[in-house]
Amino acid sequence: MASLRSRKTILAGVACSALLAALCLWWSNPRPGAVTAPAVRRDPASSEPAGRRTAARAADHRAGGSAAPAAEALSAGDPAWDSETLALWNTVQDTTLDTVVRESAALKLASRGDRAILDRLWALWRQGRLPAGCSWIRDLMATITQAADVAPGATVVTGEERPEVPAAEVARAVARAANTSLPLAVRLDAIRALAAAQSDAALTVLEGLCAGDSKVPPELQTAAFEALLQIDEQHAIGALRQILSQTPALAATELATMLQALADEPHAGVREIALPLLRHADPEVREEAAWLLALNSDGATSADTQTVLEVLGTEDEAAVRRRLYAALDASAAPYASRILTAIVAEEAASVRLSGYQALAGMAAAEPGGQVAPLFDAQVVGELSQMALNAPEYQYRFEAVVVLKTAHTAGATAALAQIAAAAADSRIAQAAAMP
Repeated sequence: MASLRSRKTILAGVACSALLAALCLWWSNPRPGAVTAPAVRRDPASSEPAGRRTAARAADHRAGGSAAPAAEALSAGDPAWDSETLALWNTVQDTTLDTVVRESAALKLASRGDRAILDRLWALWRQGRLPAGCSWIRDLMATITQAADVAPGATVVTGEERPEVPAAEVARAVARAANTSLPLAVRLDAIRALAAAQSDAALTVLEGLCAGDSKVPPELQTAAFEALLQIDEQHAIGALRQILSQTPALAATELATMLQALADEPHAGVREIALPLLRHADPEVREEAAWLLALNSDGATSADTQTVLEVLGTEDEAAVRRRLYAALDASAAPYASRILTAIVAEEAASVRLSGYQALAGMAAAEPGGQVAPLFDAQVVGELSQMALNAPEYQYRFEAVVVLKTAHTAGATAALAQIAAAAADSRIAQAAAMP
C-alpha cells in the first residue's frame, strides 16, 4: 500500500498566519447548498431546517466514529483562561452539538495564536476527540514546529508534512479496535484514535472493520466507515460498494449514516452508488442518496437525469422530492415544462423553492434557451409574492436567492421591484445587491 502522506514546500515565516486566515475565510462562507439567514424554521416536508442541510442528524457524524460516550470526562481548561475561552473549550468537546459548531469553536481557539491552546487542541485530536473537520490542526502544528526552527521568511522543504501520532498509540488503538472482548465504547474510542492517526496501519484495520467482517457490530461498522473516509475517501467509497454487494443487506439506519458522512463535500464515484439507492425501501436512505446526487452533480449524464425524473414521478415523500429537485442540473432543461408541472403541485414551500432553484439554474445555464421564458412567465410572479409576503423570513430570502440565480430579464425586473417595495430591509438589501 502506498504511503498516504505527501511532501510539499512551506514558507515557514508566514505559513501559520496564512493557514489561519484561509480557515477563517472558509468558515465565513456558507457551505455548498446552504442559504445564509439569521433565522431558520422547520418545514413539514423535512425534519430539518428548510434552508440548509445540517452536517449530521446525530452528534459527531463527521468525526471518524460515533459520538464519544456520554460518561467520557471533558478535558479541563486552564483556570487562567477567561470565561469565553473556557466556553469555547467546552463547546469543542461537547459531542451533543453539531460538528459545525464544534469545528467553529476549535477554529476560534486556534486563531488566538496561543501555543498552549494549540497544544491542547492537538492532544484532543490525537485522542480522536475532535471532529473530522478539524484535520487542519495537523498541518498547523507541523507549520508551527517548522517555523520555530527556521528564520522568518526562509523557505524549507519538509519531510513528513504532518506530525506523526506515535506508533505506540497507533498500535494500542489497533489492538483495542479489533478486540471483540472489549466494551463497544472502548472500541469506538480506538476507532476515533485510528482516524486521527491517518496511517497505513489504521487504514488496513478500518477497512477490515468496515467491510471485511460481517460480525462487526453496526455502530462499529459505521464508525469505521466514517474514520476510513477521514483517511482516504476512495478506500471508503470502495468499502461502501463492497458493503452494498453483501448479503444480508446493511440496515437502513447504518446505510443512511454512511451516506450522511459522504455529504460533507463532493467525492468521485459517489453518483454510481447513489443512483440505485433512489429506489431503496427506506425514505431516509432515498433522501440521502438524492442529496448526494445534488452535491455531486459533475459528470451527470442524460441517463442519470432520466432516472431522477422517473423517481421524482413516483416518490411519495416530500422531503425526498425536495432533494430530487436539487439533483436536477442543466441537462434536465428539455424537461423543464414537465418539471414545472410537478413543482406547482407541491404543497410545501421548501419543496417548491428547491424545484424553482433547479429551473433557475437551467435558465442561467442557457440564457437564450427555452427555460428562461418559461421561468419568467410562470415562476417569477410566485417568487416575487413569496419574497414580499411569505410569513417566514427564510422563504422570503430563498425566493430572492432563486431569482438572483436565474439571471433572466423577468427575474432582474422582479428583484428591482422587491428592492423598492419590501417592508423587510434585509430582503430589500438582498434584492438590491449585484
